Amino acid sequence: MNLDHLKNEAQNTSCIDWAERQGWAITKRGNDRFGPCPLCGGTDRFAINISKNVWLCRQCDVGGDVIKLVQHMEGLDYKSALERITGRKAAEPIDPAREAELKAQAEQDRLARERVANRYRQDQIRSARRIMNLARLPKPGGPVEAYLRKRGLDKLADTIAQGRFKILLREIERFERKIPVKNGGKVEWITIDECPVMVGEIIKPNDDLDAVHMTFLDPTTPKGKREKADPNTGNPLPSKIMKGSKKSGAIRLYTPSAPTRLVVGEGIETTLTALQEAYQPNTAYWCGADLGNMAGAAGEDENGKRCNHLPDLNDDEAFVPPAWCKELVLLRDGDSDSKKTDNQLQRCGRRAMALRPGLVAKIANAADGKDFNDMLVEGAE
Repeated sequence: MNLDHLKNEAQNTSCIDWAERQGWAITKRGNDRFGPCPLCGGTDRFAINISKNVWLCRQCDVGGDVIKLVQHMEGLDYKSALERITGRKAAEPIDPAREAELKAQAEQDRLARERVANRYRQDQIRSARRIMNLARLPKPGGPVEAYLRKRGLDKLADTIAQGRFKILLREIERFERKIPVKNGGKVEWITIDECPVMVGEIIKPNDDLDAVHMTFLDPTTPKGKREKADPNTGNPLPSKIMKGSKKSGAIRLYTPSAPTRLVVGEGIETTLTALQEAYQPNTAYWCGADLGNMAGAAGEDENGKRCNHLPDLNDDEAFVPPAWCKELVLLRDGDSDSKKTDNQLQRCGRRAMALRPGLVAKIANAADGKDFNDMLVEGAE
């Protein structure tokens, strides 16, 4: 049975429209909307990209269009998912004029989503650049140096303080954080925090600064990061956030003059641990911001089946090492889901080898249940 007419009609429904119809808890603003996965839970592991009209669950490691969304969430086959979305049986004919109308409406909706997403993206980029304008090089004895020492990075902190080594991190000595709080029928913005912040510049391949990574600091907590609750919900506020457009970018913590090797970790602390404990000449040490950014979209095998360990080489927003990189070393934390992490790092490495002929990609593993910085701190205790 030819299902093309039903497929075209189903794709007239966007992923976000479907999610909202089901009453799923999804953030209301931005190009990337987040919330708990309807199947596996969590808080923000489920995401919908508005402009591309695709979704992804980081835990399930599954994503795609609205049809795959309904298939995955409701356990339906392809035909049943089409019928579920459209509310029509596959055997029912559709008027050609109606089909053309739906196609035109879908294109209008797509363009509208792209306009909204682009406005939000530009707002976020401007916000990121404003934050960088506030940030300064870390001062000796300042909050970033104190944080590095808290994380067992004393040798690195010493060389930075003495001016013998430079990494691309910045600090804001006091950053005011505000959130909206409902007060009767009004919304008031209240200050919930005034704390120092470590700032990492997320640089795109064209050297544009389009995003920042912020770590909110508090030297009195066990790991040196701010711990505070949202006064609206009582839930913990994130100690780290990113603002801007991070896709394909990286925090270029340290890059020597003529590098040939690149070490990439998911987190700043993991990457700095490798820099301190396993420094090698001609090697750059970059932070990939998060595994999703490093991995990019999953591809398909020769039979058209999605394979989470294979990269989608048409994903032009995934991280790709620069042309000078001949060896890529990916740092694998041992405190996250093993299969998912393996798939994501394999995608990153395979994409790099496919798009940079001659490059060799390797994975360095931390101990089970720990990341590299955990190992450093516990080894020093």
